[in-house]
Amino acid sequence: MKRIFFNIILVLFFTDLLGQQMPTYQFVDFKFSNDFVFGTDKYYSNGIELNLCGNFMKKSPVNQILLPNSLSDIVYFSVTFTHKIYTPTELFTSELQFNDQPYAAYLLLGSRKESYNFEKRVKLISELQLGVIGPMAGGKQVQNTIHSLLPTSRPAEGWSNQIDNSFALQYNASVEKGLISKKVLEFNGIISGAVGAPHTEFDVGGYLRVGLFNNYFEGTRNSRAKKMQLYIFGSATYKFVAYNAVLEGGLFNQDAPNKLKSINHSLAEIISGIAFDFKTIKVEFEQHMLTPQFKGATKHSWGSVRFVVDF
Repeated sequence: MKRIFFNIILVLFFTDLLGQQMPTYQFVDFKFSNDFVFGTDKYYSNGIELNLCGNFMKKSPVNQILLPNSLSDIVYFSVTFTHKIYTPTELFTSELQFNDQPYAAYLLLGSRKESYNFEKRVKLISELQLGVIGPMAGGKQVQNTIHSLLPTSRPAEGWSNQIDNSFALQYNASVEKGLISKKVLEFNGIISGAVGAPHTEFDVGGYLRVGLFNNYFEGTRNSRAKKMQLYIFGSATYKFVAYNAVLEGGLFNQDAPNKLKSINHSLAEIISGIAFDFKTIKVEFEQHMLTPQFKGATKHSWGSVRFVVDF
């Protein structure tokens, strides 16, 4: 079964890689998230998001089901890797915990497309992700390895109660439209959604940045080739959540004893941060705040650091 799943991934995401010319552009986008900066270790506990962008993904067959673009758009294709870990409030007990965030982890491999239209001031993102939820995602190994390296922590004891293995398939899409563009201030509206597992949701919100920056809709790589950028940014998003596998169980393990029977379907997320961008390197620091996801939960905050490097 594992071999069949691996072969499907190879066919979907890496067809036509061999025999192509070297890419004319490529960059690595890496983001690490953790809630330790706020003195907690619960709910969304740890995450890694890796985006490898280059023309080697231009002929992937997955692109046929991603959002279309016009000939004048600046387009980026990439392969993505996502690993996220979720834990309950109490980590140092092996007992099954009810009415709390279950232990859960997922691992996803994706094919992603971004397009920028300078004239219309529109950015489109679409992505297909395949992967697993459950022990096969390696959440226990990653978290307890990190904890073993920290002198003030120890391994979590309840990973035997995590959400069981299940197949993950998700399609993500977003549309971002420039609404206000001034010399030192910019505001964009965003509509996005995800269908499948681990998440099915609809989001609407806005993105604001203030400071020194280049044109957002010239594309990630093109704008960074100009002057230095230094700005603060923030976003506010309303989220309608129809399904969340890390709380409600995977598609094929709905009888999990520790899954939540009900979740909060209306959420708000606020992000603030600062970014520095010069030539081939970009660094961002972010703070996230998410309202309670289920009855009895508290709001949750975590921090992220992001690096983007051109090659």
